[in-house]
Amino acid sequence: MTKRQIRLDMGYRSDEFADTLRRAFGPQTAWRCVGNPPEWRLEGPAGTRVSLRIHPLPDRRLGLLSLPRLQAEMDIEAADDSAIDAFLRHFHRHFHKGGG
Repeated sequence: MTKRQIRLDMGYRSDEFADTLRRAFGPQTAWRCVGNPPEWRLEGPAGTRVSLRIHPLPDRRLGLLSLPRLQAEMDIEAADDSAIDAFLRHFHRHFHKGGG
């Protein structure tokens, strides 16, 4: 079993994060997501398990603009590094905010 700890500074409010997490790891996926803000447990393919917690951070201020922030802490256990990398790709694909 391989373990990895990840901390991410994310531009989300708690409710936005929870909604995105439920869509990314909900019943329509190969994942099982249990919990409510600020903590969740995720169980997925090949026995991958993730303990996820969020903590509010001060807003990011750019002049008059204020952007929400939180820290996401993940403790990930999986069969090997490739399973952890697969989880992280799935997570980032759903949480990536793009613009153009």
